[in-house]
Amino acid sequence: MMTYRKYQTSRTDRGRFTGDLMVTVGAVLIASLFRVLLAPVLYDRAAFQLFTLAVMISAWTGGSRIGIVATVLASFVGVWLFVSPFDKAKVHDVQDIAQTLLFATTGCGISILAGKLHKARQAAETEARNATRMRDELSDFLESISESFQALDRTFHLLYMNEAAERITGRSDAEIFGQPIWDHFPATVSANVQQQLRDVMASRTPMSSEYFDELRDRWYLISVYPFRDGVSVLARDISERKAEEAERERMVIELQQALAQVRTLRGLIPICAWCKRIRDDQGYWQQLEAYIRDHSEADFTHGMCPDCAKEMGTSLE
Repeated sequence: MMTYRKYQTSRTDRGRFTGDLMVTVGAVLIASLFRVLLAPVLYDRAAFQLFTLAVMISAWTGGSRIGIVATVLASFVGVWLFVSPFDKAKVHDVQDIAQTLLFATTGCGISILAGKLHKARQAAETEARNATRMRDELSDFLESISESFQALDRTFHLLYMNEAAERITGRSDAEIFGQPIWDHFPATVSANVQQQLRDVMASRTPMSSEYFDELRDRWYLISVYPFRDGVSVLARDISERKAEEAERERMVIELQQALAQVRTLRGLIPICAWCKRIRDDQGYWQQLEAYIRDHSEADFTHGMCPDCAKEMGTSLE
């Protein structure tokens, strides 16, 4: 995998260098064409002034390396075509040599400076692309979550909110962008949540609280975090959890009440030794059946045992 990536990078670099080289050749040829067209009004050494522009364009496009290539190419073309264009056997004088060296030195200097600018521009473009990609990835992530998310500046004006927040507020991000959120976000109806936002803005410390939205009959967990010089607000719908908690509390209360009744039956029960009636907590005497029925889930069906039937002379058949 690493070898393949290096190969891909190398191939890309070669392709980029080939493109920059074509730009360089084209720039030198265009400078040569202008020199030919302007020959009647330019003296011979003025060709290098046009080639300097070609070097600048090449270095700005491809960096210092391609700029030096342009300098060398322009030097050869300039000397061969314009310094002594007709008499190739002519020995260049000192001015011609000095002019060529001066152009070569200037071209190298321009290439180095333009190369640095080229690198800085590439770095800035790469950073901008990375920032855009990261912003897009973050936006995609925030749009994919079910929680409501809002980003606010230090004056509590809206900077961004995702689709979940739009569904809760009933307003789009474009509608209330840059506006104070106090009248748009349901949680801000609560004075406690408003204070929570202001406390996080001042202390730069995350805080969370639960909020009941009476308008929508929903519970929300409001989490506020410092965000740049403002705050971000994450609202999670916890209505189902709160309903489950309420149901558990109801069941616990019912169980406690049932256990209390069971403990009453397990305690000392004052019962009459003759009539078998039981005295309740208020001091009233009740039939045994009524007392047990009121303090337990049991009930009675009446009948007659064989001994009582014999004593009463009654047949059970």
